[in-house]
Amino acid sequence: MAGALIAPSLGSLSIFGVSASALATNVALSVGMGLAQRALTPDQTIKQEGARLETTKITSAAEGAPIQQLWGRARIGGQLIWATKFKEVISTSTQTQGGKGGPKAVTETTEYLYSVSCAIGLCEANGSVTLGRIWADGKLLDLSNFTYRFYDGSDTQLADPKIEAVEGVGTVPAYRGLAYIVFEDMQLADFGNRIPQITCEINRAANSASSDEMENTIRAVNVIPGAGEFIYGTEAYSTDDGEGNSIPENSHNSTGNTDFVASMDNLERLAPNVASASLVVSWFGSSTDATTCEVRPKVDNASKTVTPTGWGVAGETRSTAQVVSQYDGVADSVRPHCP
Repeated sequence: MAGALIAPSLGSLSIFGVSASALATNVALSVGMGLAQRALTPDQTIKQEGARLETTKITSAAEGAPIQQLWGRARIGGQLIWATKFKEVISTSTQTQGGKGGPKAVTETTEYLYSVSCAIGLCEANGSVTLGRIWADGKLLDLSNFTYRFYDGSDTQLADPKIEAVEGVGTVPAYRGLAYIVFEDMQLADFGNRIPQITCEINRAANSASSDEMENTIRAVNVIPGAGEFIYGTEAYSTDDGEGNSIPENSHNSTGNTDFVASMDNLERLAPNVASASLVVSWFGSSTDATTCEVRPKVDNASKTVTPTGWGVAGETRSTAQVVSQYDGVADSVRPHCP
């Protein structure tokens, strides 16, 4: 006779030794205690507020200050000649913790962000000056993060459009004869919510056609140091550090060009009669013994990844070339020598 499967009654059902009725009781107690705890500890809202600007210090703005004169190249500071009121932007963010049956805490954070537009007069000029690097509070600025305009003091110089938009068209001087720089909506969070102390590298070319001027007598130059994997590159190269960062190889200036192109542009402005340039290309020796010394191109690192193209000279590639001598783990290629 076949055996029959008999379902037990609910009252006799057990799960891992715990009866169904006991399990139901525990669940009910747990839910009840959760509701009680939730009632006793309600949700909380925590409000945090950042510092709000009340007063600030500005860069030098002395009435009657003399206008600087410049010859050659120099790093100079200036005088604040115009500025807008500080623009305040209120930013609020929330963060929630807890929940899922229990109390939750909501943190509301309010920040006050400030920006300003300003103009800084630099030096006397007649259209023959150019702008190099810019520092704020002594730190070199990445100008790609700022909207700025530089005026060279020419006789045809026009009023800045931002200043005119604020002060009114036709009411703003063009500041002809004065080199100045305008920053538009400069974010101030990195400068302690104040206008930073701005200094600029200014180059002034010879402004005389006289053949006695030194800048006008230069006809040819040697370009050095010439030691570097991409030192004469007219295309920008960068290295992948393996952590998602791109490190420039041959572009360390504020013009957006490679270092070589920026240097040639400056040379053309400062010495307009230069007709030829000799490129000094440095290879490296394998020995101090002239009878056995082998002179060949080398790399500063055997394994780095460079874009857009790899390094290659005279049939050598990065994988086959020798590495220059190192000093404290850094390539000593800035001084060509026989190691």
